[in-house]
Amino acid sequence: TDRFPELAQLCDFLPPGTVIDGEVLAWDRAGEMPLSFARLQPRIGRKTVPKKLLTEAPAILMAYDLLEWGGADWRDRPLRARRAQLEAAIADLPLEVPIRLSARVGAADWSDLAEARARSRDLGAEGLMLKRLSAPYLAGRKKGDWWKWKVDPLTIDAVMIYAQAGSGRRATLYTDFTFAVWNGPPEKGDLVPFTKAYSGLTDAEFRQITA
Repeated sequence: TDRFPELAQLCDFLPPGTVIDGEVLAWDRAGEMPLSFARLQPRIGRKTVPKKLLTEAPAILMAYDLLEWGGADWRDRPLRARRAQLEAAIADLPLEVPIRLSARVGAADWSDLAEARARSRDLGAEGLMLKRLSAPYLAGRKKGDWWKWKVDPLTIDAVMIYAQAGSGRRATLYTDFTFAVWNGPPEKGDLVPFTKAYSGLTDAEFRQITA
């Protein structure tokens, strides 16, 4: 699209009939690591992206899985086979091509995996994705073959400054909350809004807050 024009060149390097499961990331080409999502956000909200923004936040496709190859549906094949073909498709591409393959994390046991998970935040990731090598590619929230082992969340003391009602079955509940932090001591400082939250609570918890 006009928001991510650099991705168009992937058509020159991947054969027709290729479908990849991936994620668009703002990418530090020098450090070969993702930039923060905040760097990508200004591009998402625009119809066209100025050259300055294209330079400051170049985008790549981080490839996670292969769904189709040569026009054939590969979703029923085991992850082991899908990953091998995806690696072969990307292995010899020049570095300037805007696609990267998600790194495999080797581990002998759970303690190795725990150490890898502990490094997630330093890498700008939200955790470790564990996938069974024999698993097919399934749509929806299927359990058993994939597990996102997230890092423990950080916490912050904040002030709720706005609450808005939800929609649909939650129209009678306050579900959208805006939070602020103090800039300076509370008796002299200002409240500065910094985030809006609207998920992560059960209906019972929303009812408790509404009351």
